[in-house]
Amino acid sequence: MTREPPAGAIPTSRLLAGILLHFCPPAYLLSCLAAALLVRPVVTAWAGAPARMLWTALWFFPTFLLATAVAGGVGALIDRRRPRAPDPVAVSRAQVSDARARLGGIADGCLTRALDRIDAARWDHADARYRQIAADLDAAARTFAAAAGSAIPDRRKTVLALAATSIERLAAALDTLAVERQRLDEGDARTVATYLDARYGEAPSSALDSAG
Repeated sequence: MTREPPAGAIPTSRLLAGILLHFCPPAYLLSCLAAALLVRPVVTAWAGAPARMLWTALWFFPTFLLATAVAGGVGALIDRRRPRAPDPVAVSRAQVSDARARLGGIADGCLTRALDRIDAARWDHADARYRQIAADLDAAARTFAAAAGSAIPDRRKTVLALAATSIERLAAALDTLAVERQRLDEGDARTVATYLDARYGEAPSSALDSAG
């Protein structure tokens, strides 16, 4: 399976090729200087410099392009050996699913109602705030499931009550995000409506009547 570099990382192949291309002009000039001084006949006047530079270019640039291609290939091999960065959205969804399964296995009446609120929430896993709640839910589920599994019968109800209270808090946080999202979406809708009204005139009376 082909692996991709972590999100935000510069591919090694591109990095190595970029470094080589960055040093191409000075490397060529140094090669020309070496060719002028070390290759016979030695260039002793400016009139002979263009011919020696052209001669240097005939072997320098093909060699440099070959070296760049080799560096790019080596970088691509390095990139393939990198571990693939996990998709945060997929991780968040898996956390919610796993937490729901764990808590569903120990749920009583109160905890079940709290989980129903979690199920009814409109998750937006692309939002970092929802991903944080998913991570907290997963951690809570692991803790409460372990505590319920090891609790003596007299203490199990206490553990489940704690779990229900905690999950209700997470459900309330989801409700708060949903209200905020609704408010922002409505604000965007009003902004667009105001823009269209200013640009194209007032809406027909029939549309206003139906909206009312």
